[in-house]
Amino acid sequence: MHYKTILSSGFFLLCLSVLINTLQTASAYSNGPTVSLGSNPIVNATQACNSWDTLFTNNSAQTFIITDVIQSYPGSNVASLRVNGQYIFASRENHHFQTGLTIAPGESVVCANSGNYVTISGYYTH
Repeated sequence: MHYKTILSSGFFLLCLSVLINTLQTASAYSNGPTVSLGSNPIVNATQACNSWDTLFTNNSAQTFIITDVIQSYPGSNVASLRVNGQYIFASRENHHFQTGLTIAPGESVVCANSGNYVTISGYYTH
């Protein structure tokens, strides 16, 4: 056999073994929050907030994440949200949260905003 044939055969086998060793099995990774409650776990609630009116009650067994707080007249009055007597939000402006405010199962969100409407939106997670 000619030395070029032997070298080319050896190179071919080397390339084939490197190719086989670099193959990996496919893996599926989660791409965000795991949600349930059907195909639309997004919820919103609106209330004219006077003096600590109930805006939202989490009646599910899952944590609720508030992603947005919208006021009917941003800039005019401070909209305040509390859970279990603790302030979780107070601002004159509308707000979109990157990570969200968590509301545990059974907890209620109460609001105050001089009678103006406040809307919260978010999603259930588990």
